[in-house]
Amino acid sequence: MPSKGSGPLPPTLALIGQLGLIMVVCVLGGLLAGWYLDKLLNSSPVLTLVLAIAGAAAGMLAVYRLVMKTIADDDHPPA
Repeated sequence: MPSKGSGPLPPTLALIGQLGLIMVVCVLGGLLAGWYLDKLLNSSPVLTLVLAIAGAAAGMLAVYRLVMKTIADDDHPPA
């Protein structure tokens, strides 16, 4: 049983899991797409690196947006 004054742990853990999954999917998607295109175009490892970096940047942007949305939702609880 949680002690008094403890925050909502399950929603926090869900958010942390969601953030980690977003990053993994974005980076892995970039890596796989880059690897496939490198094999197809015989340009190894250029596209793998470029798309992995692009995936990491997209993941960071998605994480930032989710965190900002979560903070905004916490500031304005439903009436």
